[in-house]
Amino acid sequence: MKFTSLSFLLFFLVVYGLHWMIRGKYRLVFLFLASFVFYAAWSVPFAFHFLVLVLLNHLMNRQILKNKSSYWYPVSLCINFGNLFLFKYFYFLWSILFQFTGSVWFSNESIQSFLNSQFGFDSITLPLAISFYTFQMVAFTIDVKRGNANENPNFLQFGLFIFFFPQLVAGPIVRHGEFFYQL
Repeated sequence: MKFTSLSFLLFFLVVYGLHWMIRGKYRLVFLFLASFVFYAAWSVPFAFHFLVLVLLNHLMNRQILKNKSSYWYPVSLCINFGNLFLFKYFYFLWSILFQFTGSVWFSNESIQSFLNSQFGFDSITLPLAISFYTFQMVAFTIDVKRGNANENPNFLQFGLFIFFFPQLVAGPIVRHGEFFYQL
């Protein structure tokens, strides 16, 4: 859904209207589900991939809050940047390996053949808003490590912070201090 489309306007108006009709903590549940549906409208598999990343980040941030010197901080950064690298720079690295080695194994045809035989598709698609949500999760993790984010949001609050559909695609990257107090 593009922000300039009629479908987004209708989606936003329905979510906005229902949001004010729902009371209490169910508002957060509704906003989270609406944000998930917004992302899933683009791709259901990537919506679940995104949900798993948010869950992993939430769990790792909880561990970092308990012990700032734990190994979860570098693990979290590696998972987030690894995910970003895989989807954004995989083909760039693959072409460099092909140019460097000249091996047929690193040709575009070999990767397309491998992906098609193993997964049923011939290319890796770039997930919607991957840079925005990666940097937002990393910024929160860095704030947790530095001690600038001492609150321990539950999964629903953290998930909504990352998934929130009005800022997900076009940004800006929101800091936790600008968001959590509004919940």
